[in-house]
Amino acid sequence: MTKKLQRTFSGRQVAFIYVQTTFEGFSSNDFERAKREQRKWKIAGPVGHDVPSDANDPRSRPNTMRDYRTGGTPWTVIIDRMGVIRFNDFTRDAEFHHRMIEALL
Repeated sequence: MTKKLQRTFSGRQVAFIYVQTTFEGFSSNDFERAKREQRKWKIAGPVGHDVPSDANDPRSRPNTMRDYRTGGTPWTVIIDRMGVIRFNDFTRDAEFHHRMIEALL
């Protein structure tokens, strides 16, 4: 889904950024794994890795999850060029994402 969107919007002032938010499996969901996943899925674009501030506290969440109130994988946040969040939810609907991005352009 994401690869198709990236191809569609290539060169059109659209950026795709990926963040692995580790909220469980701390010993295996590390930055090295994020890089392996990037290679495995051939993700073009920056991949970040965010962990909870206190991995010993099961209620602690990574800053990205806290700040954007994300709750699952894959989670999508669409932000317009003015920094306004236009979409923030769990969805795999590529056509919806396409229409949303087109409307914002």
